[in-house]
Amino acid sequence: MNRSSAPRGLKRRRFDGSDVRLMRAAIAEAIAAAREGNAPIGAVLARHGRIIERGHNKVFTQHDITAHAEVVVIRKLTRRIKSFDLKGCELFTTFVPCAMCTATILRTNIRRVVYGAEAEDAPQFSAGIHQRLNRRAYALAKSRVAFCGGVLREACAGLLDKAKSD
Repeated sequence: MNRSSAPRGLKRRRFDGSDVRLMRAAIAEAIAAAREGNAPIGAVLARHGRIIERGHNKVFTQHDITAHAEVVVIRKLTRRIKSFDLKGCELFTTFVPCAMCTATILRTNIRRVVYGAEAEDAPQFSAGIHQRLNRRAYALAKSRVAFCGGVLREACAGLLDKAKSD
């Protein structure tokens, strides 16, 4: 088991081989996003270690500022199952979720989020007011959501290196 890093104020969580496997699937989604001309951020939702939905950032291609990878994958699943209650699901995303995505995670009862790159790995996505909003969102969310950061961090951060922020 590896020790992960976490945003300031969040407890560190451990991750295992299943987390790495599922993060690789999120990375594949991030690559698909980049090929479409979007920010290279991908996400998958899993239950009992099995992928039940996939999605990636679509902000630029859909001209929708809310089409972050996490929101896209949650929308897809909630529409398919016709429920906002995603208890028992885990979210795997290549970049630490923003405040909007964290609010969506809370609203849908996702209890565990595993992410790759940290905010400091891609400051173009999380500087200034965004960073302050994200910290407040995490402070509110940490009692209900377990965040596990840094899974395949280098691979996820490498995708974001020269990406244009949304």
